[in-house]
Amino acid sequence: MPWLPYVLVKITAYAAWCLVGVHSYQPTLTGKQIASRAVGWGLFRLGLGLVFGTAIFLAQAFHGGWAPRHGLEGVVRDVSVYLAVYVPVRIIEWSIVSGLAFDRRPPAWIAGGVAVSIAADIPWIAMEHGHILPVGRFLC
Repeated sequence: MPWLPYVLVKITAYAAWCLVGVHSYQPTLTGKQIASRAVGWGLFRLGLGLVFGTAIFLAQAFHGGWAPRHGLEGVVRDVSVYLAVYVPVRIIEWSIVSGLAFDRRPPAWIAGGVAVSIAADIPWIAMEHGHILPVGRFLC
């Protein structure tokens, strides 16, 4: 069950960020409507992460991954790969959510969603003692 805390962090972060979006871009909704939509869009975003993350996992497995490297070279490589893979994917994922939820794609909200996604990975990275960035895992 090592995935459960990670998933709980992700859904909490995504629902909280969706709450910001729903509150900002759908101001006519009431409190309960805002909360339920935020949770719904957060779950939808988690589902998108599962779909895109599975595709990344399979692509990485097919490619064969890469040999582990240590020291500064390994850290630079891992950070570069993580950012090169996940920032564009997360821009797409948050753009899909915003386009469906708000009928628009506010760039600042999408960028904030990418930042929230990266921040939500920090517990996973810490759990791995900083040895591995979560490239190739199932959730984006």
